Amino acid sequence: MKYHKYTFEDFVTDPDFIKWVREGNPEDQHFWQQYMTAQPGQQELILLAREFLSALEFKKLEASAEEYEEVLNKLLSKKAISIRPVKSHSFNIGWIGTVFRYAASIALVAMVVYLFIKIADEQKPVQTQIVEKPIVKESGPGIRTLHKLPDSTRIWLNVESSIRYNVPFDRNNRLIELIGEAFFEVESDPSRPFTVLTRNGFVRAFGTSFNVISYRNDAQLTVALLEGGVSYGRDLSTQKDRYTLSPGQKAVLNDKSDKPKITNIDYGRDLAWKDGIIYFSKSSHKEVFARLSRWYDVVFVIENQPVDKWEYNGQFENLSLELVLQRLAFTENIEFKIKGKEVSIRFTRE
Repeated sequence: MKYHKYTFEDFVTDPDFIKWVREGNPEDQHFWQQYMTAQPGQQELILLAREFLSALEFKKLEASAEEYEEVLNKLLSKKAISIRPVKSHSFNIGWIGTVFRYAASIALVAMVVYLFIKIADEQKPVQTQIVEKPIVKESGPGIRTLHKLPDSTRIWLNVESSIRYNVPFDRNNRLIELIGEAFFEVESDPSRPFTVLTRNGFVRAFGTSFNVISYRNDAQLTVALLEGGVSYGRDLSTQKDRYTLSPGQKAVLNDKSDKPKITNIDYGRDLAWKDGIIYFSKSSHKEVFARLSRWYDVVFVIENQPVDKWEYNGQFENLSLELVLQRLAFTENIEFKIKGKEVSIRFTRE
């Protein structure tokens, strides 16, 4: 680690150290807190360097090095004039102390002027060092994953889902692009809202827990709010047609509807997936096999249609596809055959 040998001058001219002081993003803040804990002997020096940089007005550092040198020369000449020569035969200890005090003052002025010049010269490189890096996280067919963002927000990704975001986050916003379904536990930050952007709309929060569904082929945005509060709508660039939810509510914003449809959350149906539970409530055979297809990464071939109205209620927790189909066959009069990634389904009569 290069910092353990740093002097005061090294810290106040280091681009990464200056970036931490000026921007204070969570990643840098965490690093320096950990570093000072590990190196208590440097803590006072680091805090002193931070206070020094915090007191500077960077935007006013527009003078050239020559102008700073001229100021320094004037300061030096002023100090030199004030030091009067003493007769050679007089050994005055007070005079020696005065000289040392002037010398120390001149050295301090010289160091400050030098640091102003060096910091001013390095300002442009510091600004250009901040490069956003795109991060993509995916959950393939039949896979659910958990991810932790740099701000400590946690995201559960459902099957065939992905998120995309930039590191570091923007100063004024934490933007996540979502395809599929995800459950968010957002770390609170009142100064920076957390925004989920999908092809069917957006959801914005500051610190809360909510679920969002917007798969590639969906014609609607579905938002279920567990805790906190969110706003949502179709177009992030306009203030029109923005809506809010209360905890325990679910909203479905369809492309063909003017207003969202608001209902109460059914935890099993809406949120249990993140705990490994697949849940059905009055679900049609099309819905059941569509969800099982995505959940287990298989293709269902439906050979015929049910004779009577077909609805299924039930849940399965961490079961194999074969066990799920066996339970369905026991209650719903179906026959099935699994061949690799293809599953044939036939509805039978009683």
